[in-house]
Amino acid sequence: MLENQGLLGIAFFEASAFVILLVLFSLFRRDHHAGYLRFWLAGWCCLTFSAGCEVALLVRPSGALGLAYLISQVGGILLLVLSVINCAAGSDRKVHSAIPLISLILVAVYYVERSGTPQVGLVH
Repeated sequence: MLENQGLLGIAFFEASAFVILLVLFSLFRRDHHAGYLRFWLAGWCCLTFSAGCEVALLVRPSGALGLAYLISQVGGILLLVLSVINCAAGSDRKVHSAIPLISLILVAVYYVERSGTPQVGLVH
């Protein structure tokens, strides 16, 4: 028996909802060829991966899983924000120049969190 079955159940349903919405967004992307949907789909893939890492982290705590969970969640949120900026600015603007800034932010998060303990919800 796992000691945190309630959290595991919530994380499992969250991960399954992310997977279902990822499939729906990818089907929507096929019919709608806007530039911002690429960033939206990439961000949603990162959030889906982070939900899977959260389920795995609750089953078996590991430092690498905790770090992958946090990095993919931050990356997903930043890509979703970039998608909203791309949609608001229009497709004629160059928002691809923000990708190095996102990479720098992810490296900074990795640097701060690399020696942390693998607990869900614990951020330095």
